Amino acid sequence: MSMLGNIIMKIRVLLAGGPLLNKDFLRKHGRFILFLFALCIIYIAGDIILGLELKETGRLENKLLRSRIKYNNEFSESLKLRRYPEILNQIKRRGLNLKESETPPKTVKK
Repeated sequence: MSMLGNIIMKIRVLLAGGPLLNKDFLRKHGRFILFLFALCIIYIAGDIILGLELKETGRLENKLLRSRIKYNNEFSESLKLRRYPEILNQIKRRGLNLKESETPPKTVKK
């Protein structure tokens, strides 16, 4: 029989009627087995909760970033709107014959 076959046979003997299923073994180590089982459940639950918290944190950070971008855009637009009447008044006061451009400016790439 091969080495792998021997290992498989030993595992079967342990599980099928060996010392793992002995009543004395379960009496002696039952509480420790339950303790290990409880630790495994706590570990898995903690991992799941941490994953959910990280996902929520990422979602809130993205929402904050979008809010900052929106605020900066709106603030910039409000500054432009406040400045526009001042520029028109200066043009009229100086008597310049300037008209607002109908076409957008073109950029020259280097």
